[in-house]
Amino acid sequence: MIALIQRVLEARVTVAGNTVGEIGPGLLALVAVEKNDQSTNASRMLERLMGYRVFSDDEGKMNRSLVDTGGGLLLVSQFTLAADTRKGMRASFTPAAPPDEAEHLFNEVVALVREAAVMRGWCTPTWCCSSAPPFCAPRTPSPSSPSCCSAARSRRPSPPPQGGDFP
Repeated sequence: MIALIQRVLEARVTVAGNTVGEIGPGLLALVAVEKNDQSTNASRMLERLMGYRVFSDDEGKMNRSLVDTGGGLLLVSQFTLAADTRKGMRASFTPAAPPDEAEHLFNEVVALVREAAVMRGWCTPTWCCSSAPPFCAPRTPSPSSPSCCSAARSRRPSPPPQGGDFP
């Protein structure tokens, strides 16, 4: 399991014009599930996401975690993080977990986050206003191949906007 985290001032997920998740300051985490991931990977990912010290303390040093700040955490399924780009000019997603398995493990991470959110009064988001450059991509080791990277879903990514019309 791999996640790319980004500190955000706010983040929101909108589907068909409806906001389905939203946070204020906190972390946006794009998460990919890999083929050999198990429940222990989901638990470890939550531990890491909540424990990374990426927020500034009173002296301006990055010494505070999500738990310390009480910030929000938005999880977004993003199978492309696990792409194998070692050969050629086309990414391979064959190392990805099958869609049903990936969905199950991603939902397990979401359930763990919600459990933690209830205890701390948090919520979850998706659209992102960045407060810092991307920080790191935590990865939980797979039981069979610790350094292997694979994708969470076997869907094709959407094509990029044409003519430089980026949102």
